[in-house]
Amino acid sequence: MTPFPDVLRAADILRHGRRPLDPDETSSTQAKRLAVIVAYARKNVPYYRRLFDGAGPGSSHIQTLDDLGKIPVTTKLELKAAPIEDLLSAEFCSDNLFVFMTSGATGVPLAIFQSRSENFLLHLVKLRTLRALGLRWRDRMIKVRNRAYTRRPAAWEALQGLGWLRQETVDSGTPEEVAAALRGKRADVLMGYTGTLARIAQIFAGEPDGTLRPRFLVGGSETMTPFLRSEIQKGFKAPVLDTYICQEAGMLAWECPVSGRYHVVDDTVVVEVLRDGVPCRPGEEGEVVVTSLVCRAMPIIRYRLDDRVRLAPGDCPCGRRGLALDRVLGKTQDYFWLPDGREFNPWNLSGLWMGRAPWIRQFEVIQETPGSVVMRIVPAGTPPPEEVEALAGESRGILGPGVVFRVEFVPEIKPSPGGKYRVHRSLVRSIYDNPRDGEWLGPS
Repeated sequence: MTPFPDVLRAADILRHGRRPLDPDETSSTQAKRLAVIVAYARKNVPYYRRLFDGAGPGSSHIQTLDDLGKIPVTTKLELKAAPIEDLLSAEFCSDNLFVFMTSGATGVPLAIFQSRSENFLLHLVKLRTLRALGLRWRDRMIKVRNRAYTRRPAAWEALQGLGWLRQETVDSGTPEEVAAALRGKRADVLMGYTGTLARIAQIFAGEPDGTLRPRFLVGGSETMTPFLRSEIQKGFKAPVLDTYICQEAGMLAWECPVSGRYHVVDDTVVVEVLRDGVPCRPGEEGEVVVTSLVCRAMPIIRYRLDDRVRLAPGDCPCGRRGLALDRVLGKTQDYFWLPDGREFNPWNLSGLWMGRAPWIRQFEVIQETPGSVVMRIVPAGTPPPEEVEALAGESRGILGPGVVFRVEFVPEIKPSPGGKYRVHRSLVRSIYDNPRDGEWLGPS
């Protein structure tokens, strides 16, 4: 196997952060890297070999970015249905790869495999992004995480040992638990899911903490609505900047501190914005299809994210040229308000099932009434009844008394009218459906 040029690529990533290329040079560089990735996938990955052969002669012959249109789009459901050995490169051994589960925010949890070098490069892009947002080398960071799957490269850990890029993590529970865990800590930068940061901000607005005092916050993984942005800034008395990131391909775009646009990370991904399969023009809204220019152990080529964005017109006032977005419609996740007054994070249920039920093809968790929660599952095959009952019993214990929890197996889960999958949804109270007078809606 030809080793991936880690050092050269790392230097290129850092150099690109200091001196972004002009759009023509960027397109040329992307096309060259894309041609290499596509040829590599055709040679080494059975899934893509079949995909390219089925699309007809020339589908894997890439000379320009326009040639991407010859390759069919791949969905998460299609990757999940394929045997894992068909998705991995023949040049890698699965035992030597990092394995991550996607968050399941679309209802389709998917195992993602990365080599150590790929994981390092994707972390380097995250670091470069944080630096662009205002991170200083000696800053102290705290990350509120919903699931503990992040693995930082050894180089990052070594820097932290020297007092650089220090990062602490706080696992997400109820908003009150997270707020309590943060009290008394110091952080120059606070990061987390957008909805989680907003709810914690409201707690701190009512019960100020004079120690934390972040210089700025970084949100992501959920849609940054104007209301959520306002709540975060009001509660922490600091600006919040958004990121657009996915487990499958890493950082996709980041919010410009000058203009509020989202600059696409065009040296490590190709982001297409399509409407009915046709590329959108500036100002138009469409679905996101992404191709990774880094991932080889498990290539990601023309992969539909089930997100919608709007292309920004013209160049950014900050001076950076190239593809940018002026709106990102990512995931939306509700909290559940339970009859005893608790505010429940449904990730506690999803994490339980995703970790122990590999037969889940797709799912959604809906709070129908204050005392009724249903988990709808599209199974891959016939799930063992004893496993289903055991997980359902644990779910009832997590929700506590007064809440009925049931599991329904369904043949299909359809997206909302807007084309989005909303996996954690409360029909009782939702900050996305009905924000009232600037308040986070509690139980009736």
